[in-house]
Amino acid sequence: METSGPLNRLPLHEWHRSRAQMFEFAGWEMPLQYTGIKEEHMCVRERVGLFDISHMGRLRITGPDAEEKLDRLLTRSVGGMPEGSCRYSCMCNERGGIIDDVVVSRLGKEDFLVVVNAATREKDLAWMERNGIRPEDLTFRTFMFALQGPLSESVLGRFAPLPEKRFTLIRVKMLGAELMLSRTGYTGEDGFELIGPREVAAKVWALLLEGGEEFGIQPCGLGARDTLRLEAGYCLYGEDINEDTTPLEARLE
Repeated sequence: METSGPLNRLPLHEWHRSRAQMFEFAGWEMPLQYTGIKEEHMCVRERVGLFDISHMGRLRITGPDAEEKLDRLLTRSVGGMPEGSCRYSCMCNERGGIIDDVVVSRLGKEDFLVVVNAATREKDLAWMERNGIRPEDLTFRTFMFALQGPLSESVLGRFAPLPEKRFTLIRVKMLGAELMLSRTGYTGEDGFELIGPREVAAKVWALLLEGGEEFGIQPCGLGARDTLRLEAGYCLYGEDINEDTTPLEARLE
């Protein structure tokens, strides 16, 4: 996706730029690879890899009518979701075409977090507002990391309690800050995604790399993230699905 304005930067932009091959993606300057896509791919499949995915949109929706409005907007109901659960869903237009595929988490009775694709964040916000939802956009105030691979539990378990089941979320304290920690990912491996205040991003990143050193952890770029999701059979918005694709056609029912 090309952009005419300046690129958005990750909280750890300078760290990545000094170590990775960078490229433009969805209006962001992102790490493509550090040591090589194949090596990073296999690191996640066999050990554990760490991704900076702070480009993903993070939208918080609260209020007594949040559940009702999200139920009208998404293809999967949020009404029966217990607190601390996550659910993959699609947001569709009037024709049933996919505006975006998202992961929604229930943080409380009237409190939801919707993680959206970077390339569609502004479009998603406009569609939500058109349908009476006024999200709080946390994207530029927070970081989002993904720790993925069969040894991810061994690394992260050193520093925080972990959600036991896939597609569940807990809040934890790490380095004095409150983080949202979900057992989710986009690689086909067991793993976790962490969201927290932008101010502690560098410390959390360094802590995870240091804690995972004996397990062979590596930072991984979007190149490996793409090959991993392809191998796992996950769709990428804009490539495999778009507003001319319905969830049924994409077999996302």
